[in-house]
Amino acid sequence: MKIQRFRPSHVRAARWFLIALFACELFAILWFALFGEQAQAQLQGWMGINDLAMHMIAFLIASTTAFIIWSPQQPALFLILAAGGIEIAQLFLPDRQPSLVDFTASGLGIVAGVITYLVWRRLGGPIILAPRRG
Repeated sequence: MKIQRFRPSHVRAARWFLIALFACELFAILWFALFGEQAQAQLQGWMGINDLAMHMIAFLIASTTAFIIWSPQQPALFLILAAGGIEIAQLFLPDRQPSLVDFTASGLGIVAGVITYLVWRRLGGPIILAPRRG
């Protein structure tokens, strides 16, 4: 398989773009999880999916983006802690209820992100931004 080389400036630009994208993804997850109950219900209706699928899709997208930027171990731990933190924070919000099932769905989304990233790497994804060690 031929490895395509990119200019360092292009890799840096792509990396910063993906970091900004990841920050937006995290913001959207937090907003929908903590404050956007009505918007979340509307989005679920529009997409034709339930709450658990929404958790899985959100964390699949965020984890895949994070794994492209960084080595998978750090963002996976961070995202699991974030998913747990969201559920704990919902204890203190009057209109929200924490759920172990939601946390599990988020975790499955992260696992799906790991699988997506590994398949992408195996297929020779065009840009590998995660630093290589060893």
